[in-house]
Amino acid sequence: MSLSTRVKSFIGLAGALAGIATLLITLALALPSQYSVPAGGVRSDANGFAIEWIVTSGGAQVVSESGGAAVGTWKQGLFSGSSILSGSGRYAEGSVEHIWVLLRDRYGRYYLQYPPAELSGPRWDMANIRVGREIAAIEFWGVDGTGNSILQRLADGMISSGNWPGLSKRDLPDRYSDLGSIALLYRRGFPYVF
Repeated sequence: MSLSTRVKSFIGLAGALAGIATLLITLALALPSQYSVPAGGVRSDANGFAIEWIVTSGGAQVVSESGGAAVGTWKQGLFSGSSILSGSGRYAEGSVEHIWVLLRDRYGRYYLQYPPAELSGPRWDMANIRVGREIAAIEFWGVDGTGNSILQRLADGMISSGNWPGLSKRDLPDRYSDLGSIALLYRRGFPYVF
């Protein structure tokens, strides 16, 4: 066997091993994750704002209508359904002009959820909260017209680029009302497959 044949064989083997490693990493990242809400993890009722219920698209209840108590655990990932949440609640009319939902990950980055909550009378509704991996909290922000313009401009840029990156707090409006939040416990790996 000549030297060039050995080099080609080695390169072929290295390529195959790299492909297998990439496949294993991809499968590990796709493993189901589990989310739950810790006791006392739902905070609302600031400025008349309340989170009455949040459910997953798979039907798991995250927050119940009975006083905002956390009752659910849900999975996302490989064969585990979706992580899109919907929610509803109430707010004091006139207390805020717009309500936006942001997800905060465990590294302090924020992910803007779009479209913003729909306000109708004393109620808010949101049907597109997309919880991804390593999210530590769902935050509800009340903003005025200026803050709304900033967030809408950010969302428009993300929609046109097709990319929804994590944002630092300095990218977001500095004037907002902290209306409430839901703390999340995130776990991933083999114990959560079933």
